[in-house]
Amino acid sequence: MQKSAFRALKTDNQAAKSAQWLSISKTNENAARQRLMENEEAEARAQMEDEEMKEEIYTIPVMDAFNESEGCPFCAMQAKLEKESVEYCLGPSYMEDDIRMETDKFGFCQKHYEELLKEQNRLGLALIISTHLKRISSFLADAPVAKKAKGFFSKSSDPLEPLKEVLDQASEGCFICSRVGGTFLRYAETFLYMWPKTQELRGKFEKSPLCLKHFAMLVKLGSKEMPQQAWEQFYPALAEVQSHQLQRLEADLDLFIKKFDYRYRDAPVGDSRDAVPRAIKILAGCNPDEI
Repeated sequence: MQKSAFRALKTDNQAAKSAQWLSISKTNENAARQRLMENEEAEARAQMEDEEMKEEIYTIPVMDAFNESEGCPFCAMQAKLEKESVEYCLGPSYMEDDIRMETDKFGFCQKHYEELLKEQNRLGLALIISTHLKRISSFLADAPVAKKAKGFFSKSSDPLEPLKEVLDQASEGCFICSRVGGTFLRYAETFLYMWPKTQELRGKFEKSPLCLKHFAMLVKLGSKEMPQQAWEQFYPALAEVQSHQLQRLEADLDLFIKKFDYRYRDAPVGDSRDAVPRAIKILAGCNPDEI
């Protein structure tokens, strides 16, 4: 009987220990689940803050352009990016290996070489051009004698292919154009994202002249990127703004031309005095020096 009582007590102790361990296990499991939820919430908050910060990086320049520019706001954004990129190329960055590799590879287009020449850093520009030329010269020196492949279906590779690739990069590429192009596309996408959501931007947009280049860009990009409902609201507004602008410009040009006819010598000048330069800005974009 004592043995039975001892076994019962032992069983009770084991059951109590099991219950205790089960309770501890559940407590640890709940704590672990709570920590996991807290971590997930923290990651979600961090991601939202990161997205908001990224959004601000692009929304602020877009709003600034619509607030400050009297011409095409997208020309203003592009001109500002180009100016910043020219200054960046001739700042401390031209001594950084990763940047120098890109400028050695692509060089610059004629327009941006001219802009770089205007900056007060001929030594920096000379160093950039020097290593760019050396890269081209090295491929030219290593190029084998060119031999045309025999036969129409010959599978032999072109020994001048590496040189051709380098020459294509140097003659058609531009470090600044590439750098500006990526950021400017984000600005345009940000504008299309903001337009349905921001009343202030829509009001500014209705009063902003657009050059034909950036009008065409918004048509192509908007039809591709915007949700259908937003696009169906945006395109009529875009077309109305551009149509109104072109009609006004045509009227001013007609009046400007008529003023050369003696019969209209005493007619009011109105806004026709600067009709020609305004028309050029609409047709070809704004001169960065005038923004």
